Amino acid sequence: MPNFNVFGAAPRGKRAGRVCARFLRIRVARPREPLPWAESLQCDTMPPFQVLIVPAALLAELIAHARTCAPVECCGLLAGRVAGGTARAETRYEVGNDAASATAYATNPRDMLRAFRDMRERGLELLAIYHSHPASPPKPSARDRAENTYGETVAHVIVSLAGPEPEVRAWWLAPDGAREADLVSRE
Repeated sequence: MPNFNVFGAAPRGKRAGRVCARFLRIRVARPREPLPWAESLQCDTMPPFQVLIVPAALLAELIAHARTCAPVECCGLLAGRVAGGTARAETRYEVGNDAASATAYATNPRDMLRAFRDMRERGLELLAIYHSHPASPPKPSARDRAENTYGETVAHVIVSLAGPEPEVRAWWLAPDGAREADLVSRE
């Protein structure tokens, strides 16, 4: 068995050509089920909070983003700080919807990377993922619950444009259901 370094590079030397050829043919399939160790990592990365405070101006930006993207779902991230069981959103990051669908979203990886780098530089934490439901109520769909990769470590804010006025609600998602989170908007 050839020795691979921690970055997965093939060894150098006499057998490098053969090993590299085999190495390059390896295809990694993404598992459909969560990895067994992923949940333990997620739980330790986010301090728990009971209340999510979103400034009124930031909430207005979420609604404007949803209206701009309609009839396609918009998506993005809310980041801020957690203290004493309360999370205060300070900024949002628009993330492209690669699914370009009215009933689903797929976050653009480059936008996500850019957002997480900025959060790290500013010392902010991911508080919530937001997306819109252009033609349905602000309740998590079965797809929202099934594709949730963060567990209950972040809130999920949904902006609905289905009624005469936009409606915004936040949720804690789990594979078997959802419970509403306390979302407070302040000046």
